[in-house]
Amino acid sequence: MGSKSWSLDLDGQTKRVQVEHGYWSGTTVLRVDGVVALKIVPGFGGFADHYAHPSEYAIHLGAHELRVRITPARTYDLDLIVDGRSVSSGAVLPHLPQPLDDAFYRLGKLGASLAMIAVPYLIVILFIFGRYAPEWGPRWFAANDLVLATGVLPLTAGLGLWMVNMARLGSLAGRLFAGGFGVASLWVAAVSVVDLPGQLADVFGQPETRTVTVLASDDNGGKNAPTIRTAGGATYQWSSSFGLWIYPKMTSGTYEIVVTANRHRLVASRPVD
Repeated sequence: MGSKSWSLDLDGQTKRVQVEHGYWSGTTVLRVDGVVALKIVPGFGGFADHYAHPSEYAIHLGAHELRVRITPARTYDLDLIVDGRSVSSGAVLPHLPQPLDDAFYRLGKLGASLAMIAVPYLIVILFIFGRYAPEWGPRWFAANDLVLATGVLPLTAGLGLWMVNMARLGSLAGRLFAGGFGVASLWVAAVSVVDLPGQLADVFGQPETRTVTVLASDDNGGKNAPTIRTAGGATYQWSSSFGLWIYPKMTSGTYEIVVTANRHRLVASRPVD
């Protein structure tokens, strides 16, 4: 939590003004002589809003206007503006433009908050599943793509909603960029939704065990999960492990393999003597 205080001389009286701002919650509290004069709680939908750009709130103290301005930085920069002039720098600071406040904008703020939360979720869950799921069994290994989708879907959908909202503001170039980025993000989210039934079928369907003769294995340059080519002409690709698990080397020979029920992704193998 960031906190800053000022001592002001207003109409011959000394006033102590203190501002507190929660880094994660976004809650802003302004106290005058220890008494709460303003408290703003943005809620979940405003989580990203206060984090993305400066915000400003005002009160009137007698004939004076006091504005607190919160500017995102490594932490947050807090400034108090009295009658249009910054107490910290002495510069004249006009009011910040007020953001939109219609239902679509609030939906966009909610989406941005979801996207921000999805980022650390993705990092943690992909590390856990990518590193350990192959060792937990075929169904867990098969769940990797589904786990990825549970993070990608809120990330891209939320980001898309936010950027489409941003396309309603600013310069023409800024609007075109935000709109294009937003539409592209929503398209990725839509593709993730389309892929969900197949991913669910792979996780909850019965894995198949097959005996195959492997002719060659290709690591795809490390860019994708390895594939194997069999004597019957079929090609199987390993389930993704996000580059965190070392796939077994499959030289030419006969193997018993386990593949998922729907997309026939390879999730286990063992050589047959």
